[in-house]
Amino acid sequence: MSKVKCGQCDKKYPSGYNFCPHCGNPLAGEEAVEYLKESDFPFSTGFEIMMVRGNIPWIGSLHNCKDPNVRLPEEYDCRRVKGIAHDAFSKTNVKSVYIPVTYKFIGQDAFFSCKKLDTIVYGGSKSQWKRLFKKDGWCNGSSFVVVCKDGIIRYC
Repeated sequence: MSKVKCGQCDKKYPSGYNFCPHCGNPLAGEEAVEYLKESDFPFSTGFEIMMVRGNIPWIGSLHNCKDPNVRLPEEYDCRRVKGIAHDAFSKTNVKSVYIPVTYKFIGQDAFFSCKKLDTIVYGGSKSQWKRLFKKDGWCNGSSFVVVCKDGIIRYC
């Protein structure tokens, strides 16, 4: 498989990417448009599920998760997971995260000081991502891109 090099950050990716997943820079060379998607992430282990307010599941701490690439579940115990709790990923070594379109909330400092985080892959569109409720400070101290089905949003 051929690789495409980003002219801005010098990272290499398999051909087929339209934008650099690291910095969002458009990649030249290939015609096919292919973003990272849910199937690119294996199921992850080591994170805690919190049951709150009427037994609604939330993603709690990921501090025991050893996977650099985390795929968050849509459901837990036959109930839809509501979102990501306060401090869930803070100061972890996670590199990339897949967040299902069904999530409604990202808590304060959820991605605080995630120095290795470079990509969040979101299961929906950019407009759906923008409507997702994100508590103030949800990404303090982190710089990454969010890859949506219809494009990329940069955070720094």
